[in-house]
Amino acid sequence: MEDQYQKSIQSKNLKNQTVVLMGCEKEDIELCRKIGRKIYWKLQNLLWKDSQRVHFIAYLNLTDSNSMIERYILESREKQFEPIYFDRKGELKEGLKKDFVFFRIFGKKGDILNAEHFKSIENESIQSIYKILKSDIQ
Repeated sequence: MEDQYQKSIQSKNLKNQTVVLMGCEKEDIELCRKIGRKIYWKLQNLLWKDSQRVHFIAYLNLTDSNSMIERYILESREKQFEPIYFDRKGELKEGLKKDFVFFRIFGKKGDILNAEHFKSIENESIQSIYKILKSDIQ
């Protein structure tokens, strides 16, 4: 998949690494950004020296998207938002829910360490996610 900055990501490059994966339907881009940004920045501070050992990936299901949505996302490059990957083929649409952020943590061994859907996120959830990440990167 490619992000709004034309950088691509491939799953083979994430093997043996801890990955936080967030996904949204195209209509929920603002919710995805809001929750994703909160999770990302708070965890970067909590993980501090270990923050580079966790890969944060957010994506949008852009199957059946129209040119207006694509244009909106591409124009947002100037705002320097965090990268958001475009799933134009719908390969990762399974499990997505309207008005929710799909959230998964994959451990270094490829197993799912956490699976949730967020409509909002509180500090208690972020602390819980931090503990899961910290134990996997040790």
